[in-house]
Amino acid sequence: MKPEYKCASHKLISEIVIALLPEYPKGISEEKSIVENAVIDFVIGQIEALPVYLRFPYKIALYKFNFFSLFVYGRTFLKLGKKRKSNYIKMWSDSPLKQMRDVIKLLRSCALLQYYDHPVILNMISTKNENHEKQLQTRKN
Repeated sequence: MKPEYKCASHKLISEIVIALLPEYPKGISEEKSIVENAVIDFVIGQIEALPVYLRFPYKIALYKFNFFSLFVYGRTFLKLGKKRKSNYIKMWSDSPLKQMRDVIKLLRSCALLQYYDHPVILNMISTKNENHEKQLQTRKN
C-alpha cells in the first residue's frame, strides 16, 4: 500500500529513501512495504522537524537533486528506473562538492538508522545470527 504524500517533496524523499535501503536481509518480501513505509515516515518526520531556516534550503536542494538528473539521464529522478536511481545517488554521494554529498548523507543516515532499528529487521538479523551460531556449534562437534 502506497502512502499518500502531503507535498511533492515527500514523494521525492520516499523515492530516494527506497533507493537507499539495502537488500539485506533477504526474505522480508511480505513485510518489506511495512518497513519501507516506517522508514519513509521517519525520514520525512526528521526533515519536517528541521527549523525553517534549514528545512527550506534543504527542500530546495532536494528539488535541484530531482531536476539535475535531466542533465545526466534526460529525466527527473522520479522518472528514472531502479538502477539509474542507484547510480545517480552514488554520483551525488561521491561528488567532489560537499553540498551534493550532504544532501544524500542526511537521507542515508536517517534511513539506515530507522531501517536497522525496525523490529522486523532486528528480528530477521537476530534469527540469522542464532542460526549461524547453531551451525558453528554443529561444525565444532
